[in-house]
Amino acid sequence: MSDDGARETIREAILSHIRWKERIEHSIRHAKHDIDIGEVGDCKACSFGNWLHSDHVPQKMRASQYYQIVCKMHSDFHLRASQLVSASKISSVEEFGKIFIIMHEYTSLSDALVKTLEIWWQDSDGH
Repeated sequence: MSDDGARETIREAILSHIRWKERIEHSIRHAKHDIDIGEVGDCKACSFGNWLHSDHVPQKMRASQYYQIVCKMHSDFHLRASQLVSASKISSVEEFGKIFIIMHEYTSLSDALVKTLEIWWQDSDGH
């Protein structure tokens, strides 16, 4: 994959991540329990994670300081998302309180991941 192809993959990942996050939040808001927790928690199950952990990431990008950071943030995001989906399926008052804490962490991780992806995207072009 060319650097331009990798940059396009990162750009698409940002958009895909936003859509995926909206789907999770919609499911929680509307008490739909149609999301598989195992899939949500697997950072390699989404298209970006599949690419990120493949041989398709150019060596130049893999050697970037951002690669390991993005891998960790992406994994943490999926873990927090699975905890959020799991907590939303339980209707106890105690679990309801945990949802707010997890949602805050989930949103913060999501925002930080998107910002880091944007920086990595810019950096991959030599900016």
